[in-house]
Amino acid sequence: MPSQSSKANVLLLVAAAAVLLPACHTAAATNRAEPVRVEFYMEALCPYCANFTIAQLQPLFTNKLINYVQLSVIPWGNARVDGEGKSVCQHGQLECDLNKLLSCASAQHPMQDDFFPFLACMEEAVLSAGKLEVQQLAHKCAVHAGMVTDKLMACYEGPLGATLQQLAAQRTASLKPPHRWVPWVTVNGIPLLDDVDNIQRYICTVIYHTATAEGMPGRG
Repeated sequence: MPSQSSKANVLLLVAAAAVLLPACHTAAATNRAEPVRVEFYMEALCPYCANFTIAQLQPLFTNKLINYVQLSVIPWGNARVDGEGKSVCQHGQLECDLNKLLSCASAQHPMQDDFFPFLACMEEAVLSAGKLEVQQLAHKCAVHAGMVTDKLMACYEGPLGATLQQLAAQRTASLKPPHRWVPWVTVNGIPLLDDVDNIQRYICTVIYHTATAEGMPGRG
């Protein structure tokens, strides 16, 4: 049962969001700068990544803050390549397979409004702690997101899927500073470290400061 202090923290966050969001949308309406770049470095079976996807990213689509964001999802995380050139993932081969599936879905549907329902479907399945199987999950989440399962699986089973995972590995390895855990989230290239649950506040801060610098209506 949640403690009184944890309940109070939730209420404070809700109250803060109620004040922050209108100001954020107002600032964004006056701001024609580039979208806020959010990069999410993750791995498919990481429960913390799944929770971040559902608890923190999904609300951005509900409250429309995503309209001012360029979201990139890089499914590699703490994986590595062994001496034989094979991917080795923290949570086993299934995670490597699902990472590749996510890479294919993202490549085939680069618009974040199209891709995110697939990601959310997969991560909800991870949080449910049920048995996961690649083809069944691919079909279920493809249908949910309006994707074509056969096209998705052709990428996953062919050379393109492996190539996309190599690119995800390279992108993760190029992080400066290097990632230390997952989820690893950056906003305009700045890592949020262990403060990822406040991503909405960081996005709004960038939007507001940019709009203020450009001169919001009514400001001197």
